[in-house]
Amino acid sequence: MGRRHIAIWFGVLDSVQAKPQESGLVFVGGGTMQNPEIIHIASGDLRLTANQTCWPAQQKVEEVVIAAVRKLGYFIRRGHPFDPVQGHGFIHSQRHGIEIFQQIPPEAPLIVVEAVWQYSHHVLPGLMTHRGPILTIANWSVEWTQNLRQPVKP
Repeated sequence: MGRRHIAIWFGVLDSVQAKPQESGLVFVGGGTMQNPEIIHIASGDLRLTANQTCWPAQQKVEEVVIAAVRKLGYFIRRGHPFDPVQGHGFIHSQRHGIEIFQQIPPEAPLIVVEAVWQYSHHVLPGLMTHRGPILTIANWSVEWTQNLRQPVKP
């Protein structure tokens, strides 16, 4: 495995007017981002109803992240589609996560966007072998942790 770069992003959502070199997007150990494609993913819950219930909150956070990344001059795309049959766009199992990561270029910059309760084991195998920079953005609402303590009705 080659040298690993870790992305650190400070206050970028508060300063989306900044130029990329002023935004706080830094690669530890060197490296630059010359408008590469950034891929974002979202890990969800094992429970279908929890993923469906939480999907609107996830969409709102993703919209903010996508807008911020684009304002900084980068191209961003979702690493996995919304599933109209399931009614959400989360990675919903470990197998699903493995399948998604097989489609993601191993050197691509990756952003994990989480707005709700999620299971890291859905994406952990892919994250452990991913060679590109990884950024995690989490904006959890207390609403979801309180709501999800109770069983979700099927």
